[in-house]
Amino acid sequence: MKTTALKVAILAACAAIVASCSSDKAHYIKAGGQESLLSTHKINMSDWNKVAEKMASGIVSSGILDKLGHPKFYVGEISNRTSDHIETDILTKQISIALRKTGKVRVVADTLYRNGSALKNISAQDIIMTGTIIENRDTVDGVREVTYVFNAQLSRNGEVIWEEMQQIAKQTD
Repeated sequence: MKTTALKVAILAACAAIVASCSSDKAHYIKAGGQESLLSTHKINMSDWNKVAEKMASGIVSSGILDKLGHPKFYVGEISNRTSDHIETDILTKQISIALRKTGKVRVVADTLYRNGSALKNISAQDIIMTGTIIENRDTVDGVREVTYVFNAQLSRNGEVIWEEMQQIAKQTD
């Protein structure tokens, strides 16, 4: 009887320990906000949000859109020169949405440009956004650092009319 009671007590204690280790404290957070997880091995939602906001506001504050007379805005190729597979659409969509909300451009579906079908419809007044994403990784004394460099440019009739570079650097021990 004592061994059965002892086994039940041990099983109950193990169950209590396992139950206390599980986390049922799931909650909503703002995507890309201060509570978001930060990792150095990939680009996080907060990184996309920061870069897109800075680039969109850089385009608007440059005044270039005011001079162009409501052009069509095409998203061209954003080259991924990182070691990761990344979805550049997250960045380009955020920029396109922000620019469309200004009412100063007419955004053309980026899939039309990327598959070449819209090339014949581009006029000298239209603008195309292209860019690259590059990474630099380094480790010194056990501290790992990764820096992502986001380059973007707007071109019109083959001429670069706006260009900007944003960097996101992260470290971990």
